[in-house]
Amino acid sequence: MQWPPSREFWLKIVILLMTLLAIGAEVYARWCGFMLTSDSLQYLSAARSFRAAGVFLSPDGSHYAYWPPLYPLLINLFNDPVQSLIAINIACKLAIGWLVYLLGRRYLSRTATRVAFAAGVLFGLHLLLISVFVWSELVFVSLALALLYRLTCCPDRLFSGAPLVLGFLLCLQRNAGVFWIAGICSSWLLGRGWSLRNVAEAGVFFLLSTSGMWAWNAGNTWLIDADFAFYDQPFLSALGGNSRIAGSSLAAAFVPASNHIFWAVIFWIFMAAGAWTAWKFRSSNLVAPVVLALVYCAGFVLMGPLDVYEADRYFCVVPMVVYLPLLRALEWLCGRFAIASRVLVVVLLVCSVYPLVRMGRNAQRWHERSCAVPPTPETLMQPQIN
Repeated sequence: MQWPPSREFWLKIVILLMTLLAIGAEVYARWCGFMLTSDSLQYLSAARSFRAAGVFLSPDGSHYAYWPPLYPLLINLFNDPVQSLIAINIACKLAIGWLVYLLGRRYLSRTATRVAFAAGVLFGLHLLLISVFVWSELVFVSLALALLYRLTCCPDRLFSGAPLVLGFLLCLQRNAGVFWIAGICSSWLLGRGWSLRNVAEAGVFFLLSTSGMWAWNAGNTWLIDADFAFYDQPFLSALGGNSRIAGSSLAAAFVPASNHIFWAVIFWIFMAAGAWTAWKFRSSNLVAPVVLALVYCAGFVLMGPLDVYEADRYFCVVPMVVYLPLLRALEWLCGRFAIASRVLVVVLLVCSVYPLVRMGRNAQRWHERSCAVPPTPETLMQPQIN
């Protein structure tokens, strides 16, 4: 081993400590038990019925049709669902910590910005939120970030075995995986060119990655007696309201934000700025996180009405990838203007400390809520962050 250790070694240690701190905050927040929403009961019921009878059933005995099957299967890793959930969360947090290190090394050139990126993701309220509730998003985020890294490190081998497996599992974890796969294909085409061969390759990757999701939803629509039709969606029926909800949810990653019309304006400014950035830097690896954020957000906004209490979990992965182009822009400014280096120090300090303070405050609030009213099917909670 090299001595003294390199800066890269110490960076790994710092990110590992950040990851362990994030795990500790989660454990404290759910000290009296994982918190539950109506979706949580669906996952737990499907896991229990599959273990007992080999079928996925909702709590009322109807078919488990509105959610993909991977998460209930993972909950069955151990006989005790709580043990499975703890193991899943720890494994996902460690994987996300490693992916944060890899993505930071791929996109950012300064140690300070890489630490800020790790702090923004690992101390972010969205990551804590999806860890204390029995939700499928934590596994989804792990797979989504892994697929993003694969896109940036090996674009020539994007459509090989590992990315296909990641994409397939992503779509079996959440139906929203189709938006992420669409973003992966779009960013790859934007960087490589829209030749017929490239379009065909991207199309095959899209179809193979999402095939499990289509098969699952088609079966629930036509082959079983379930009140479900995956194609029956009121597209574009709530564009304004969804824009407001999406904008406030994304802003909540950085500042406390309420569901206000102001955030709808900010959301569309963000979308326009992202589209310009994607086109301007289409030959750079910067295009991937930008296009992914744009396509993923557009997928949700164009669907039917969003539930304001569910929006933070829907968009949890977006702030994580948005940090990359924002910090990359700060690095560029430092290279152009001398005074920007001083500003960078202040910004990065805020980016590192502020999420930690908010994480601690919300962990305390959720800890008090879960211990005051122990989580049971009769005490469902509305997830909110501040």
